[in-house]
Amino acid sequence: MEFYKVAYGGDSDIKMIVATNVYEAVGYYLIEVMNGCGCMDDIVYEEMSPIEKIEVSRIGIPVYKTVLDMHKEHKDNWLTPYILCGLDN
Repeated sequence: MEFYKVAYGGDSDIKMIVATNVYEAVGYYLIEVMNGCGCMDDIVYEEMSPIEKIEVSRIGIPVYKTVLDMHKEHKDNWLTPYILCGLDN
């Protein structure tokens, strides 16, 4: 199980995907996010560390969770691939 940040064109429709490898993550992104449309050449991906912190709330004091903690909270975390969350720039 690996964590990937996948986007179209570098900064559009950024998603964090849990998959067994990068090919599965990019394929899942193309099917689920791009609805089977889109060019493989325009997909940008980056492997994420399980201990990388993601800001999950910004009401008052920012709240951060690690990628692994977010994965553990997901109810069907044994089903891969899946989109863990969407990300902003």
